[in-house]
Amino acid sequence: MRPNRLLGPARVPAARPPEPRCSRCAVLNKLRQAHASYTDSDDELVAPPPGSSSCSSRASAEGVAEGTPGPTAGSRGAGAEAGALAEASVLFDASHVATWTPGLVLYAPFGAALASFRTTLWLLGILLDQPWFRNERVQDAYLALLGVSVTWRHADRLPAGRHLLVSNHGCVGDLMLLFRPPRLAPGLRYTHLVTSALPARVTRTRHLPLLLRPASPAVYDELAASADPSPVHLFPEGGMTNGRGMLRFSRGFTRIMGQAQQGQQQHLQQDEQQQQQGQEQPERGAQHHALGASASVSAAANAAAAAGRQAQGQGQGLPVVPVALRVRTLPGVSTHTLTSSFLANLFWLSFSPTTRLEATVLPPMVPLPGEARGAFVNRVQAAIATELGVRVYDMTIQQKKQLVQRAASAARK
Repeated sequence: MRPNRLLGPARVPAARPPEPRCSRCAVLNKLRQAHASYTDSDDELVAPPPGSSSCSSRASAEGVAEGTPGPTAGSRGAGAEAGALAEASVLFDASHVATWTPGLVLYAPFGAALASFRTTLWLLGILLDQPWFRNERVQDAYLALLGVSVTWRHADRLPAGRHLLVSNHGCVGDLMLLFRPPRLAPGLRYTHLVTSALPARVTRTRHLPLLLRPASPAVYDELAASADPSPVHLFPEGGMTNGRGMLRFSRGFTRIMGQAQQGQQQHLQQDEQQQQQGQEQPERGAQHHALGASASVSAAANAAAAAGRQAQGQGQGLPVVPVALRVRTLPGVSTHTLTSSFLANLFWLSFSPTTRLEATVLPPMVPLPGEARGAFVNRVQAAIATELGVRVYDMTIQQKKQLVQRAASAARK
């Protein structure tokens, strides 16, 4: 094992083994080779807002063509490259365990056994894809065995009709958030967009608590034109961070907002009436939002959300619901690094005795009249970053992938 010349120790990627004959083995083999996040998307890029500090090249928010790759290290120059590495050192941990404390050493044998069992359980849920997985009792038992608990704050802000849920990405277990989402009509499931690099078997599953579709412009357009009332969820960052900052959002998800669905205006009016009732009766709202008392949204954000709801009522597309996601795992253990594989990330997430996912729902948003797509995406991300109290960095998922490739090349030398 050679040191990672970018961020510290890293594993040397193994040579690609022969393609297994067993279909399930082929899926596991592809997962072992997968790096970064299993929810990386192929979204379009968004330029940072004017006035923000940047370590990458600038581009107009509307001037980034679909499919155009992010700026390379050579085009940014030595100073910008050093800045990108500095951002990476903040967003990604160098190793899963920085310091083996006596407590971690004592816990390690139990944690390793627990992680092995849970990792197998994670994968079986996808590989088996059985109808009984839709049973609520089975889902509760499954989450309990995985040690995952989910808390929704301000869930009443979720629209009753179809909507687009976007959130930051903190670990490979974030999708457990959608196993038992609140305010979802019986029979409906969230459609989540995952990287097309995953085995096709993953996106062919039909009995999971959520539907998985590959993230691509073609799928975005298909969802935009669909009359399916199911809501959609994705991670616009395209990859995971350690929670100390955010990757720059891509704007591909705005393609899904292209067509308003029938009945959406009626649902939105109902949501508007509920919000007005909450403002007229603050004591009732205080009781209803007891779990989310710590979450706050600025007056400007509320005004923008109100204007967005009015625009949506006029048929300007599906509402986007920002969600600030917090992940609580075993202190001292990082669930992923810059170069770790999907299976390694799954192991270290399962190593933690418990995983707490806390989702804070922010007011729904749609583009304001005349607002450019890039500006709208930046506004959505700013709302999430403000709630989390973190900075939005200029690094994109494409630049993260470039760093992963360079780290792998450096480790082989």
